[in-house]
Amino acid sequence: MNITCPSCQCKNTVEGDCTFRGPATCFTPDGLKFFTFSTCVDLLDRFNACLECGHVWSSVDTDELKKLLNKSAKPQTKEGLNL
Repeated sequence: MNITCPSCQCKNTVEGDCTFRGPATCFTPDGLKFFTFSTCVDLLDRFNACLECGHVWSSVDTDELKKLLNKSAKPQTKEGLNL
């Protein structure tokens, strides 16, 4: 499912989960292969939240996210993200 980025309006987005690794938080994108050594990208910022609509966001290094997806995503995930 592609969701438009609320910041730049891009439609090339990926869903995933945030996980905690000690004091750091990282983003794990959906669609990775089952046996993947590296599974997440560190968040660059803390979370922000809108008091009006409830939208919550943070950010990751886009180069690191693309590198992880190119290396470890399932073929159909890569195709859906134009990688």
